[in-house]
Amino acid sequence: MANPTASSEQTGRHLSSTKVLSLDAVKSPIVARGVAYWNALRGDRRFPARTELSPRAMAAFLKNVAIIDVINSGEDFRYRLVGDAHIEARGADFTGATLRAIEEHSPGFARRTRDLFESLRRSGEPCLVRGSMDPDASGWRFGYRECAFLPLGTTDDAIEGIFAVGVYASAAVVE
Repeated sequence: MANPTASSEQTGRHLSSTKVLSLDAVKSPIVARGVAYWNALRGDRRFPARTELSPRAMAAFLKNVAIIDVINSGEDFRYRLVGDAHIEARGADFTGATLRAIEEHSPGFARRTRDLFESLRRSGEPCLVRGSMDPDASGWRFGYRECAFLPLGTTDDAIEGIFAVGVYASAAVVE
């Protein structure tokens, strides 16, 4: 089965100063390892279930992982697990937080993140986000990122979670 890529609706779409790309555009070895792991878990299915993820199998890139739950068919999203690389980049630990709660402190970040998550939830298509961090989002400690956002679900019909693998840098080192 060919690797799914971002839909034409997603590909090339901009989120602030970042660009949404297909998974074929991955440059970071860490992100590529996460995408390969996700692909291995899903096999011939559209995507794997969250319960198939194993911290032991992700040990080499676990600090770069975030797992997000879809709540009530996209009514909200909750950060189930946030790796240290994401915490260091953002300057905050979102573990257990919903986007609705984050919106109170970082409305621009929460709005753009919700748009991305909702697009992934509706389409079921994984995507890659690469580029400069949101200039209006206070708290970012790095200026550049590459993150893959990969759907999770027990059936091919509904996205129940998102598996994210990302790297952050002070400049465009992965470009």
